[in-house]
Amino acid sequence: MRETVVVYGAGAIGSLVGARLHESGVNVRLIGREAHVDAIRAKGLLLKGQSDSRFVQLPATTTLTGTADIILLTVKSQDVPEACRTIAALHSDATVVTMQNGIRSDREAADTLGRSRIVGCVLNISATYLEPGMVEQNTAPYRTPFTIPVDHVSCRTGITAEERARTVRAILDPATKPADLLRRALVDRLDALR
Repeated sequence: MRETVVVYGAGAIGSLVGARLHESGVNVRLIGREAHVDAIRAKGLLLKGQSDSRFVQLPATTTLTGTADIILLTVKSQDVPEACRTIAALHSDATVVTMQNGIRSDREAADTLGRSRIVGCVLNISATYLEPGMVEQNTAPYRTPFTIPVDHVSCRTGITAEERARTVRAILDPATKPADLLRRALVDRLDALR
């Protein structure tokens, strides 16, 4: 079965991540602000890179509804608590991947949604929101654009955090080797939640 991924907070980073996943065949939809969503619906997302630009046609909406297997949480750090309350209102068991700097967002998401649903992620890319419907990748393409640590926590559904992390990692970057991901700093990030 093909996983459904929602990018919640489709600004610069969220749009870039969503577009790259869409281009690689992942079933993904963006959740963003009205002007950005309207522009994407009208003509697609213009993704500007260092050497090329292209339009990416992908689904986008302004509200988080329906189901998802994985929710990539790309809202600004200060918006994480409210976004997590919105996610909780769906009454789903979706894995939530926090994509903010630092560990505060991991902790806030875990406090609302439960620690076993949260997978921390470090992004090795940067992007700029230029205008509605247009984002620019500022960094050269990385071989490993996403870093997903693996944690060993079980939850009430029987799906361990390790299984969730492996699923997320397989979708985000199947070329990434597990040994590349178990860096001490990332393990420390998850340990801070304990």
